[in-house]
Amino acid sequence: MLRTIAVPASDAVNHLFGREEAGEWIRLTANQPATGVTAHFHYRDADPRSTGNEEMFAGIATAVNPASTGGLMRSLAYDKLGLAACGSDGQPVGYYELNQRMELVPVPDDAAMNRLTDAVEPPRNVYQEDAASILLVEDGQRYRLPKNASASLPWGAPRICREVATERDLLNLHGTFYELPARNAQGMAKIRPVATHALAIHDFCSHNGLLLFTGLGDGAAGEHVFRSADGKAAVWAGMVDDLWKLGKPRGEGGPWKGTAVAAGVPSDPYLMTGYDRKSVVLEARSDTEITLEVDVDGTGLWVPCKTFAVKAGIPVAYAFPAGFSAYWVRASSQDATTATAWFTYE
Repeated sequence: MLRTIAVPASDAVNHLFGREEAGEWIRLTANQPATGVTAHFHYRDADPRSTGNEEMFAGIATAVNPASTGGLMRSLAYDKLGLAACGSDGQPVGYYELNQRMELVPVPDDAAMNRLTDAVEPPRNVYQEDAASILLVEDGQRYRLPKNASASLPWGAPRICREVATERDLLNLHGTFYELPARNAQGMAKIRPVATHALAIHDFCSHNGLLLFTGLGDGAAGEHVFRSADGKAAVWAGMVDDLWKLGKPRGEGGPWKGTAVAAGVPSDPYLMTGYDRKSVVLEARSDTEITLEVDVDGTGLWVPCKTFAVKAGIPVAYAFPAGFSAYWVRASSQDATTATAWFTYE
């Protein structure tokens, strides 16, 4: 026998396995008949990455090195990518095509540039941002994601989401890349962060096995930067798996920030999976109890996590144990009040 865990009725117990608790398989036995029993195992590796990006991304624009070139891209064929390039002021500078020799060649075809722009112009107003976090809605379900510092672009809306492999989308939002499954694989409910980068990426797309970015800083150079002979257009090229060489996922925010909440009504789900060190600060304008629940696997399986007694105006801080993880977290207050639930992921 490895361990005995007592589970109260209608409650949940979290157990973190130590390094010495190892084996090939595990099984459970109840000491008495029970119904509605769930045993969910959550496995994840430690994330050894730092918060910095590797040198290979040095040419991409940042808040310190603003973008001097940008543009919208589209893969036109296995041997050709189209780029409607623009300058630092956001004005078009011409239409270019990237060939198999990784040469950006100007093509004097305004009609082709206009067709490309019309076809791939990023949609606007696809998410909302408030004092608490980033809010996305899919099929009527609300989801909240952390905020991060992100560099601004002179061209307005950057690319937010695009398919980069079959049924594998990337979401680039508030300085973080996320993997976004297709709707038939549960979509937003199973989103997970890949890396937090704080780069000013204008557009991204896949082409012929490569992942390409626009939004390069002045003087960008290196083996991943491909620039036209006239210097007016440039792209960064790498692989999708290179995204794991960006900074580890991090961010802050929550489902509430100075929010009027009703008694017993759960907040929107707030993303928790894929982050390393996690902590929360709870505040309320009047005395109440705030309960955190977690969706352990992204399927809507909500279980109690921890309940906190919160006195009016006195913050309560809690650091989650190292190794603790779940897919989503939400909060509810025992009493109607104005409350904040602020999570920090590092």
